[in-house]
Amino acid sequence: DAIVSQLGLTRHFTRVYGYPPWTKTSALTDIVAALGGPDGVVFIGDSAGDQRAAVATGVEFIARDGGLPFDAPPAAYGRNLHDVRVMIAPRLPRGPRGVS
Repeated sequence: DAIVSQLGLTRHFTRVYGYPPWTKTSALTDIVAALGGPDGVVFIGDSAGDQRAAVATGVEFIARDGGLPFDAPPAAYGRNLHDVRVMIAPRLPRGPRGVS
């Protein structure tokens, strides 16, 4: 939270989760509870730990190649952030603050 604030990015986030105290699974659990379920939640990650947190909480997972292995082949996989952007663009709002 402090880093996001120092970089002047606070206005771009509703919540920021850092470790400690948040684990990936506990952060996702909090998000899912706040939204009333996992529908519409997408976790973009680059490790098996990220993949496990998504599976444990029932949220969709998009893998980004960070050079680390995954437990099983991810359903959605991007070699880089451009690939990930293409995969999530249809889910983002359009307009001045969204994807155009």
